[in-house]
Amino acid sequence: MADDTTGAVVGTRRRPLISFVLCSRNDQFQGDSLWRLGTSLNVLARTLQELDRLDDAEVVVSDWGSAEPLRDATVLTDEARRIVRFLTVPPELAKAKQRDSPFAEVIAINAAARRSTGEYVGRIDQDTVVGREFLEWFFDTVDPRPVAQGGHGGRLAAARNPEGFRPETTAMIANRRRVPYHLAVRTPALPLIERYVDTFGSRLPRMDDGPEDRYWEIYIGIIVFHRDLWEACEGYDETFLYYGYMEFDLFLRLLMKYEGAEISRRVGTSFFHLDHVPAWSVGAKLARKTNVARRPDSDPPTEMRPNGPDWGLAAYDLPLEPSTRPAGSAAANRRWHRGDGRTLAALTAASTARTAVQIAYEAARRTAGRIVRRVVPAAS
Repeated sequence: MADDTTGAVVGTRRRPLISFVLCSRNDQFQGDSLWRLGTSLNVLARTLQELDRLDDAEVVVSDWGSAEPLRDATVLTDEARRIVRFLTVPPELAKAKQRDSPFAEVIAINAAARRSTGEYVGRIDQDTVVGREFLEWFFDTVDPRPVAQGGHGGRLAAARNPEGFRPETTAMIANRRRVPYHLAVRTPALPLIERYVDTFGSRLPRMDDGPEDRYWEIYIGIIVFHRDLWEACEGYDETFLYYGYMEFDLFLRLLMKYEGAEISRRVGTSFFHLDHVPAWSVGAKLARKTNVARRPDSDPPTEMRPNGPDWGLAAYDLPLEPSTRPAGSAAANRRWHRGDGRTLAALTAASTARTAVQIAYEAARRTAGRIVRRVVPAAS
């Protein structure tokens, strides 16, 4: 990784407690992907600042083969500009590595994780809003501050973590909730998204949990563990070039040596996916080639370290760079004001109504399909 030494200092600055790593491409995939990326980065940075933890975190965005680099195109707030760095993978290299896949997510994430410097590494999606509750829990677990300094003094961690919990040797994963498509597609201003999540977060639909004995089989909000674990397993298996199931394999490999934990209940499922397709049913997706779905009793991984020493594009000189877009405008940095309340109320009402119609429509189609399947065989 960027610095394999132990200790609290990387170069001339203190090592961050956590690196958030994610990948994206400037291709406007399924709508305004630049808005989704910027929203995720900016909400995270603002919340970190409110908790006085901006210096304890960094964000590494792996830009996979964009013709116009994300560092030039993503609108960032002043807070986000301080902590976000872009790893730009040139189009030619991206195409060579992804082969017949449209996007080699596992290699992109590994490249970001390997160059990150945080003590812990948390992988999120480029369209995931990280909630305050997770950040409060994480910092109180790994670096508690006294209440007099704005922290929880370890009391939050003590109340939520089981006795003997050791985050430094535990692979952690959390589920996520959904910000409905019919709200996200309107690309609301940053203060509206912040207030929407703060107000409705605990009531937003939560994705299904995995089976109790395979708790990692979920749509992830985050996977987070100590950087030593990333090195021990060499990150994601880089042969998983297609869609889905890469966390199944990752967790099974980590569980060969380490403990695992599903932390959603401890952090209030405080991860919110900005939906970018109108279909409500999760299975209603574009046809894609998928990775193998490894399970403990079905084609489990045979080795913990599948990639070799050059995992994460280590052989390539790919520096981390700050945003090159001019500093954010007043609009990008603005906060909540009185008139936003009416706007948010109207957006919420409209998106709720349209989502309800979408759910009813999909339910009616499923019912009609079942009827047809029963009638046609009977008639024949």
